[in-house]
Amino acid sequence: MAAIGILVIAMAQARAHARVPEQLLRMALLAGLALWAVRASVWFGLALPVAICALARERAPRPADADRGVPLASGLVLAALAVALAVALPPVRRAIISDGASRPELTAAPSAAAGWLAANPQPGRMFNFQPWGSYLEFRLGPRIQPAVDSRIELLPAERWRDYLAIAAGRWDAERLLGKWGIDYVVTGEHRTPSLTAFLAASGRWRLAFSHGDERVYVRVSPRTASTRPPAR
Repeated sequence: MAAIGILVIAMAQARAHARVPEQLLRMALLAGLALWAVRASVWFGLALPVAICALARERAPRPADADRGVPLASGLVLAALAVALAVALPPVRRAIISDGASRPELTAAPSAAAGWLAANPQPGRMFNFQPWGSYLEFRLGPRIQPAVDSRIELLPAERWRDYLAIAAGRWDAERLLGKWGIDYVVTGEHRTPSLTAFLAASGRWRLAFSHGDERVYVRVSPRTASTRPPAR
């Protein structure tokens, strides 16, 4: 909203009046996207400096020689960038820091659970911790489709309400899992503690895989409902 205010001030003070309608239309479309979805605000932010510059007073073009800069300085900058890129390459970095402590490549993805599911495919539908959805699709798709992933704008609000209720281990979580037709659950013990506690105590789910925080629970009793979830 602050950026929209800056843009309004820039349009009110614009010296290039003929460019105001064009910039207004473009920025209004981008602002609408940003207000609709938070992730789209990056496009508004990238376009804002361009719009402000376009609304400034036009100046006569500079001679080409004035934009050449200093060749020596440009060469030094390019050389520094080349060295930085070379050092950033994994083989070079490992050779330079050979005694450094190893760091896991993935710290926020269920790599162990995905590997177990790849080796032990489970029948039926999956319910998953939402931030893990895209990684599970990457490792297991398209034959296995997670219930939710990072494309949060594609799902209706009702489905997200159900997801939040299940992830919170609410009193009606079992009914909602049955409504979605879920046969196994992929989640984290520390990420969704109420859900894992509910599954462990319900008697209707069996812990099939455990590694660190990752958990895979498989249904051991028939579903009470077979309603298919809405199409994504």
